[in-house]
Amino acid sequence: MSAAEIGVGMWGYGFMGRTHANAYRQVRHLPGAHAARPRQLVIGGRDGEAARQAAATYGFARHASDWREIVADPEVQLFDNSAWHDVHEEPCIAAAQAGKHVLCEKPLALDADAGRRMLAAVERAGVQHMVAFNYRFAPAVRRARELIAAGQLGEVRRIHVCYFQDHQADASLPSPWGGRSQTGVLDGLGSHAIDLARFLVGEIESVTADIRTFIPERGAGAGSRERIAMTEDDAFSAQVAFSAGALGVLEAAWVYAGSKNALRFEVNGSEGSLSWNLEDLNHLHFNRVPSGSGDPGGTRSLLVTDRGDPYVGAWWPPGHVLGWEHLHANLVAAFVDAIATGEPVAPWGATFADGLRAIEVAEAIRRSAASGRRETVGPPSIGARS
Repeated sequence: MSAAEIGVGMWGYGFMGRTHANAYRQVRHLPGAHAARPRQLVIGGRDGEAARQAAATYGFARHASDWREIVADPEVQLFDNSAWHDVHEEPCIAAAQAGKHVLCEKPLALDADAGRRMLAAVERAGVQHMVAFNYRFAPAVRRARELIAAGQLGEVRRIHVCYFQDHQADASLPSPWGGRSQTGVLDGLGSHAIDLARFLVGEIESVTADIRTFIPERGAGAGSRERIAMTEDDAFSAQVAFSAGALGVLEAAWVYAGSKNALRFEVNGSEGSLSWNLEDLNHLHFNRVPSGSGDPGGTRSLLVTDRGDPYVGAWWPPGHVLGWEHLHANLVAAFVDAIATGEPVAPWGATFADGLRAIEVAEAIRRSAASGRRETVGPPSIGARS
C-alpha cells in the first residue's frame, strides 16, 4: 500500500525555511515503511519575488506573498511556520482554525501568553502540533534518554547543557538583525538547551540566572557608520533545580570564540554518566561505575549508527554517520507520520505544550536575572512533559 501524501504549505524561506524544505525533500524519498510522505505545495514570504525563487529552488509547486493564501489553500494539510519569531502566533492560530496541522519553529512565541493562545488554538482545533526542537531527533540523544529511563545512570543528580556559538564574538561585526528586534540568545539557542534538559531529565522547578549583553552596540549594517544599541542578550547562565531532585546548569551564548555549533550535555547519576556534543553528534559517551554483578564499569564511546538505533534504519548502513540536516528530516518524518496515523507527537517530538514550557522557563530565567533571586517556574501546562 502506498504511503499517504501530506500537502505542505510553508511560511518562511530563510535559513530555517531552506532547512525544512530540504527535510521534506529528503523524507519524500526515504526508503522503508512510512505512513505518509510530504508533498511540497506552496512556500511563501513577504517578498513575492524571493518566494518565487524559493519555490523554484526548494521544489515547491507554487509561491505566495501572504500567509493567508497558504492557510486558505484546501490542498495544504500541514502548515509549516519557519518565519521570524514575531510572526509565529497569528499565522499558526489561523492555520489551526482552518484545520491544518501545524509545525512551528522555535521559540514557539515571543512570550508565554502568546504561547498559551497558540496551544489553546491547536488543542481546540484537534490538529497535530509540533515545535521544531530538532535535537530530540539525534539518534544519540534519544538513546541517552532511553538509557536514563532504564536506570543505567542510577539516580540522576545533575545535568549540564550548554549551547555555544561564536558567529557574533567579533564586536566589529554589524548587527545581524539589521535593526529588527530579536529575542536574543536565551530564546534563540537557550530554548534548545531548556528543551533538551527537560527531554532528558524532566521538569524544571526553579532557576537562578544571569543574563549578559557583552557587546552593547554594533554597526547598523555593512559599511554604515551608524551605531545601534544591542538590546538583545548574547549570553546567559542559569542554575536550575528539577522537580525530580536533580541539579542543573543551562547556558547559551553566540559570543564565545571557538565554538561553531557546540550544543553539549553531560548527565551525572549515582551509577554512571552520559555526555554528547552536537559537533560529534553520532557518538554518545557512557560511563558506569563497576558493580558487584560483574559489570566492570568504565567509559565507552558508543557510535549510534546501528540498524537498531533510533531513527537510523531509514538511512545508511552501520557506521555511515548522519549529520545536522538529518535531524530535521527525522523530525519531519515523525510529524507527517503522526498526521497520517493520528498517533501522538509526544513523547519523542515536542508539542506546543513543550514549546510553551520552554518559554515559561526562559521567562523565569529573565525574572531571576532581574531580581537577583531564585525564581520558581510554576506548574507546567497540561501535557507539557514529553
